[in-house]
Amino acid sequence: MPDTEWFVHDRFGLFIHWGIYALPARHEWIKNRELISDEAYQKYFDHFDPDLYNRRPGLRRPAAPA
Repeated sequence: MPDTEWFVHDRFGLFIHWGIYALPARHEWIKNRELISDEAYQKYFDHFDPDLYNRRPGLRRPAAPA
């Protein structure tokens, strides 16, 4: 296992944005900034199912800082 002491020492954190707002794949404030109506945004609510979330396929380990 690689040495991760730098991670704790440097207080580096990683937050993965995941939720309904992630479906359009632009930014978390999409509804507000792009002035999307509730009716147009509904398709994301209809499609989003947190029980189907599987982080493994698209997640790769972040690289250590140079």
